[in-house]
Amino acid sequence: MAAFALAAALMVAFNVAPAADDAKYPNWKGQWDTINHRLGGQVIKFDPNKPWGPAQQAPLTPEYQKVLEESMADQAAGGIGNYPTARCLPGGMPRMMAAPRQEYVITPETTYILLGTEIRRVFTDGRSWPTGIEPTYQGYSLGRWID
Repeated sequence: MAAFALAAALMVAFNVAPAADDAKYPNWKGQWDTINHRLGGQVIKFDPNKPWGPAQQAPLTPEYQKVLEESMADQAAGGIGNYPTARCLPGGMPRMMAAPRQEYVITPETTYILLGTEIRRVFTDGRSWPTGIEPTYQGYSLGRWID
């Protein structure tokens, strides 16, 4: 009987203590679908309200405007242009954020963004930028919660 009373007392004690402060972080549970209608057939765009290609009028630096023009010229000639997934490479940032379905897992130290086969980590533990970042397709992200 004493063992049963001790077990019951321990269970009550554990049920009162909160496992985590859920109110501190947003509840983004579930799967998120992107809203990006297909104007002109392309899903990934700078501005979803404009047709794809040059009509996007993305604010590119002259260096990257040249990259875009060379890619488009290569595609017009039947090539694959600057299209990493056509070479079986990951889409990388920011392209990976256009995945049609995303799931967010929020912990105090890191927010994980699950994008099909890719995972993006946003570190929210207060760390500083490292001095030697290894280049990855997902990039390196730091964030902090405001309010």
